[in-house]
Amino acid sequence: SDILHEIYVNNMLSSPSTQILNMFSTATQPILGIMDTTNKALLTTFSKPENKTYYSEVVGEAYGMMHGIMKALQFAGRTAESKVAGQFTGAETIAKDLGISPGVLASSRLEHTNRALSSKGIELDPESLVGRIADGLGTLVNLPVSALNTSDIFFKVMRDDMSKHRWAAKQVAQGKYPSIREAYEASLTDPTAIKQAVADAEYTTFTGRPNIPVLSWITDAAAEKLPGMRWVIPFKRTIANLAEQSIERTPLALMNPTMGKRLISANPEERTTAQARLLTGMAVLTTLAYTMGDYITGEPPRGAMAREQWQKIKGMPFSLQFGADQKAIRLDNLGVMGQLLKAVAMFRQRTDSMTDEELGIYTDPEAFTEYVKTQNATALMEELSTFAAPVADMLTDVF
Repeated sequence: SDILHEIYVNNMLSSPSTQILNMFSTATQPILGIMDTTNKALLTTFSKPENKTYYSEVVGEAYGMMHGIMKALQFAGRTAESKVAGQFTGAETIAKDLGISPGVLASSRLEHTNRALSSKGIELDPESLVGRIADGLGTLVNLPVSALNTSDIFFKVMRDDMSKHRWAAKQVAQGKYPSIREAYEASLTDPTAIKQAVADAEYTTFTGRPNIPVLSWITDAAAEKLPGMRWVIPFKRTIANLAEQSIERTPLALMNPTMGKRLISANPEERTTAQARLLTGMAVLTTLAYTMGDYITGEPPRGAMAREQWQKIKGMPFSLQFGADQKAIRLDNLGVMGQLLKAVAMFRQRTDSMTDEELGIYTDPEAFTEYVKTQNATALMEELSTFAAPVADMLTDVF
């Protein structure tokens, strides 16, 4: 039964489109995290120093993202190098040398890190011929799971570093350390910083324990004790966390007792985090609504009154149009939200200019996979940079 379930789970993950979708959904989390921190800074502008989120934390977190990517690549490189050289003594040793928080490498997405299809799982001698065959088959069958866990660890390491840089920036803002470098070094051993970093890493990869009781029950009790549930919910924590994050980032949070209490919690950190996540979610939903409704445009407004207003704002390339007269509001006047809308408009203008064939490459995961295989690294980075440019411009304008 365990071996069949292992094959079943890996079969579900064997499609390249599934792996790409997982990476994309996880990759959006760090961006949402920076938006959450920005909203927390706005919400705590007039709060007491001990309850305040500083704008420098946003900058620290954004820098931590870049630094975390390099650290994740460094971790992967050193792990591969030590395995090739036959000197691999465990990922935890490498993680400790790089300052990665203990616990970040733990993979709880599939909750079955001990393989059933292996010499250990079948209780065979690993040095025997049959045992080696079992281990070889297990490695081959579990390639999709290994790819998923590798992706998880990459984003966990990145998020771990983002959290530590945010903590370091706050310590400097409060005058506890003279520089970010010294504060960051302290974060590598500070229990509070490490605990928060691990929690952020689990939140990013949808592997933490849900807060909503019914979802927590599904992950900790139902999926384990009810017959056949592991076949129905193979990725129990992933599904539960996706559901919870969908609730806390939409107005549904106001109707859920657990999420609703967090919004008005007596704990300042818990309260502002819940409120910031709700604001971030609403900003994203608003952006999608305006985009899908043709309200964001790179063209001059329609109608005489709208064109007159267009002239008054000196032909701003991107405007937000609404109402029967299609009145235009200059996006630069809407602050961070305006910059987000502007980034989406620039992205949309780029996609609108593409042919159906070109667009199909990016909308079809399998076609995109084949496209990547045919491109050299330089050409691919140049192509992807055209899509990343709007977001980079937004971050530059905001920070």
